[in-house]
Amino acid sequence: MLDPKKACGGRWVNEPKTGENPPVKKSILFSLMVIGAVAAMITAATTAEFSDTATSTGNVFSTGTLDLTVDGDESTSAVFGETGLVPDGAGDPGNAASTGRASMAIANTGSIDGSVDISGISVDDVELGACLGAEAAVPDSTCTDGAAGELSQQLEVTLCFADAATDDCGDPGTVAIYSGVLGSISASYDNDYALAAGTTRYIVVEWHLPNSATNLVQSDESTLDFTVELDQFDD
Repeated sequence: MLDPKKACGGRWVNEPKTGENPPVKKSILFSLMVIGAVAAMITAATTAEFSDTATSTGNVFSTGTLDLTVDGDESTSAVFGETGLVPDGAGDPGNAASTGRASMAIANTGSIDGSVDISGISVDDVELGACLGAEAAVPDSTCTDGAAGELSQQLEVTLCFADAATDDCGDPGTVAIYSGVLGSISASYDNDYALAAGTTRYIVVEWHLPNSATNLVQSDESTLDFTVELDQFDD
């Protein structure tokens, strides 16, 4: 019988050459490579998805405004006052010439809510002409035209915030600013009175020359100045 090795050149037919891996191992390695390629294709297929985009443009930032007007104006001159005041009493039936009131509209025409304070308050007293006999007899030490007068020391005033022009200070809903002798009013009041955007409120001023007023205030004049401030935040 022939030796199988001899019949095939001295080695078994399926015997690998020196340095070669057995054929079965090559087959396994090839199979693993194929499986890996298929897995990669499956992964790529499962991660595919639909998508869409939308673009937002024209996004603008802008500031709001606080815009205060007094009786419709950015700045204003006198909005109240009275001449010919006399002390109340028998000579002034119904106190018509010894009392008075006025209101001024304050409006926030801006887009931001704010709060109102009163500042820059000043009072100026002046003698109007030379003193008459009764006033000079008191005596009045400032009895010359243009000298300092004394009306603010005796004239009583009341200031408040109100919802309506017809409200009187002390009515429900009004907020007091000051009440007392004009000459003792402070230079400012941190009221933080709310004034929402697009709304109008009022400052009411009331005055009264009491029966206790003396001849010192004859022919005197007092001027009241103040500034209305509108702030974004309470002070």
